Amino acid sequence: DTLHIFPHWTLPGMEGKAVPIYCYSNLDEVELFVNGKSCGRKSMDRNWYLGWDNAVYEPGELKAVGYRNGKAVMEKTVKTAGAPHSINAEVYNKAVKPYDAVIVNIRIEDENGDLSPNADNRLFFDIKKGRLIGTGNGNPGDHDSEKLPMRRAFNGMCQLIVEADENGEISVDIMSPGLQGQSIG
Repeated sequence: DTLHIFPHWTLPGMEGKAVPIYCYSNLDEVELFVNGKSCGRKSMDRNWYLGWDNAVYEPGELKAVGYRNGKAVMEKTVKTAGAPHSINAEVYNKAVKPYDAVIVNIRIEDENGDLSPNADNRLFFDIKKGRLIGTGNGNPGDHDSEKLPMRRAFNGMCQLIVEADENGEISVDIMSPGLQGQSIG
């Protein structure tokens, strides 16, 4: 089952304004809620998407409930994020051999662990084991070098690629002023 809802629900300055909401799904129907209030339930064309133009932004929670044969089978919730608080990094490929390229996915989160989608903090990488291959953030307007041990987050996310050492290990400290850092490895 698939149910994906967007955009994120951290939209400062949009309070009280209608925000178009989209949902991709392979379920029969989807109902959209803003802070518990229904914006309507719609039938889904197979493997297509739905849109709501009547969702008025207010901080809190945006939730989609997917139905199959009239029964709720899946929910997705997006919450308004607070201020950037900490760095959360996860190694994508867990089984690492010597000299493998190791992908580290990085998120900037609020104090509740929700992605801060507007965060653009500059992240610094202190690589203790392994070798920097590159960095990225998905921002086509960012022309910073991907070969430096730092990168600005884009939409609260960033990626680091490190070559494992001769023992198949990496160790990296990830830091940014004002954020709780993280060490991996």
